Amino acid sequence: MSCSGLLAPSRRTGRQQSVRPRRARNQLAAAASVATLLVAGCGSSDGSDAGSNGKLTTLTINAAFFGPVDVPLMYAQEKGFYAAQGIEVKFVTASSNTQLAAVLGGSVQFASTSTLNVIKAAANGAKFVNFMPIEIGYSEDVIMSKDAYAASGLTANSTVKEKIAALANKKLGVISATGENAIIFKYLFNQAGIPTSNLQMVQLGMPQAILAALKQGKIAGANIGSPYPANAVSDGYAQYLFRAPLADIPPMNEAVTQTLATTESYYNSHKDLIKKFLAGYQKGLDAMNTDPDGTAQVVAAKYFPDQPNFMSSFKDDLPIIAKSLQITTAQHDALKKIATAAGVNVPANWDSFFVTP
Repeated sequence: MSCSGLLAPSRRTGRQQSVRPRRARNQLAAAASVATLLVAGCGSSDGSDAGSNGKLTTLTINAAFFGPVDVPLMYAQEKGFYAAQGIEVKFVTASSNTQLAAVLGGSVQFASTSTLNVIKAAANGAKFVNFMPIEIGYSEDVIMSKDAYAASGLTANSTVKEKIAALANKKLGVISATGENAIIFKYLFNQAGIPTSNLQMVQLGMPQAILAALKQGKIAGANIGSPYPANAVSDGYAQYLFRAPLADIPPMNEAVTQTLATTESYYNSHKDLIKKFLAGYQKGLDAMNTDPDGTAQVVAAKYFPDQPNFMSSFKDDLPIIAKSLQITTAQHDALKKIATAAGVNVPANWDSFFVTP
C-alpha cells in the first residue's frame, strides 16, 4: 500500500469511507493503530511551502474519533475556507497512545486530543502545546444498564450524589483505565466523597465493546461520547444518568477538554501557517453558529452517512463546541482542578502548555 493511499482514505469524496465517529477519545481498534504507525513512516509536508506555486499546503490532523464536535473543522474544508488560505486539511484516525507520536514524527501536524494527553507527554520529555480549543466541557454521557438502574432504586428525583453512589462497587466500562473516561469517574467519586477504592473500572478499548458489554450485562455502567449513549438508550438497554456537559457537577462544563495540539517546535516555526489555518477554521465556526443544522447536515452526509444518530448527537454536543479560538485561563484552570482531584500529576509549568497564536 502506498503512503498516499494511507493518507487519503475516509476523506476526499463522498464515496470514500466515512471517518470514525469520535467522542470516546482514548483508544481505537488495533487496525487503526497500525494504520497510523504506517502513516507516521510516510512523511508529509511540514507547511514550509505554504501557497508556493499555487499548491495547497497539506495539514493533517489526527484524532481518536471524529464526530459532531468536528462540524466546523470539517465544514471549513468542504467549503474551501482553508483553501482560500492556501491550505488543504486532511483527517486520519489514530489511537490515543500513537497520535502524539505521529505529530512528533512529523507525518501529522496537529492532534485533536484530550488536553491532558499533552501534559502526560511532557513526562516523557516531549513538549507539545495546546493552541486551539475544540471542546469546553465534557461530551461523555454517563449511562447505566436498564437492569442496573432499576436495581439501584434511582428515580428521576435522585440527587447527584445518589446517582454517583449508585455506581460504586459496580463494573464500569471505560476505553482506557488511564484515559479521560477514567478521569471522569474518578472526579465524580471525589465530588461525592466516595473512595476510589470503590471504583471498579473495566478497560474495554472501544465504545462498541462497551455497549456490547452493557447490553450483555457484563458491566453496569459507562461514560462514553456520542452517538454511542444515544444508541444504547434508543435500543432500550441503557438509561442516562448524567447528560454531557455534566453541568450539575462543576466545573465539568467549564474545562477545556479537547484541543488541537502540536509540538512546541512546530508551533514556534509555523506561526504564520497556523494563523492561516485558524482564519479558515473561524469561517467554519461562524457558519456553524449562523446555521447549526445546515452545516451539520453537510458534514453528516459527507463523512458520517452510516451514523443515523449524528444530527441528534450534534444537537446534544453543540453547547460544548468551543465558540472562540482562544483557550482562556479560566478554562484550563477548571481542567487543572478536575485533573488534580482525579489524581493526575499536574506539573508546575502547567500554564506553559496553553498558547494563543
